[in-house]
Amino acid sequence: MRTLLIGLFVGLLSATGFAEMVANPVYEAWAACGPGSSVTTMISQTNEAESVAQKETLVEVTPEHVMISVTVTLGRQVSSPTNVQIPAKIEKELVGLPRILLDTDKPKPKIVEMKESKESVEVKGKKVEATKYEYTTIESSNVEAKTVSAKVKYWISKDIPGGLVQLVVDVEKPEKMITTQQVMDYTKIAK
Repeated sequence: MRTLLIGLFVGLLSATGFAEMVANPVYEAWAACGPGSSVTTMISQTNEAESVAQKETLVEVTPEHVMISVTVTLGRQVSSPTNVQIPAKIEKELVGLPRILLDTDKPKPKIVEMKESKESVEVKGKKVEATKYEYTTIESSNVEAKTVSAKVKYWISKDIPGGLVQLVVDVEKPEKMITTQQVMDYTKIAK
């Protein structure tokens, strides 16, 4: 009888949308650093003449989340800092998605053929061990009634504040466009 009740409870949790929560790799990469640690990435797109620099700085670490401050520079224009909270736990299905996809309230894209591997990559002249996620995303746009399909390659390392080493998003539909984000500089302060 007890086994039956436990089975019903687990089934009820699954049916009500409770997903398995796991450690968030982005949180872990920030939590391994001290406040003031930062990373600067460059974001470029095939259809844009200028690249965008994005700087993320660690403000606070708690057991539940980290808080980072994000500024964006385009040409000579620098945005006001925006604080972003990154949770310590995320749904298991979201592991391998870059922070930018996790920050929004819009529905997450459908992930197809997620592959995970280990690679050694170079950042600022040093080799770092990284986890590489490769997959295809498919999402419907309600605004334009179009399907957006993209191939994603995402490298993350605990050696870099925030984890992101490089992100390549190759949009195939509705029109071809490649967006690349990669680390240009970082400062890792000991805890």
